[in-house]
Amino acid sequence: MEGNITGWFDFVSKVGFPIVSAVAAGYFIFLTLKFILDGTLSSIKNLSSIIVQLDHRVDVMSNDLIRIDVLVSTALGLKPDIGRISRSEQADYRGD
Repeated sequence: MEGNITGWFDFVSKVGFPIVSAVAAGYFIFLTLKFILDGTLSSIKNLSSIIVQLDHRVDVMSNDLIRIDVLVSTALGLKPDIGRISRSEQADYRGD
């Protein structure tokens, strides 16, 4: 154990204390950033999953609204808005 400590003292005396302390500080900064970014990455993955689910719900709701609009228009004897239907179908093919 004592040989290991003297090895460190020899290393510090060869390269200098400021260099060793700067390397140690850089290592602790690296560990801190790694810890913060790991937490952020998991949060981003979670939010990404939520966004995909919400996008799917919006598509389903849009299709349901158009279907209800066509049914009501047909029941009232009105002509369905074909332009609205075609715009919604084009948005589905975009692949956003």
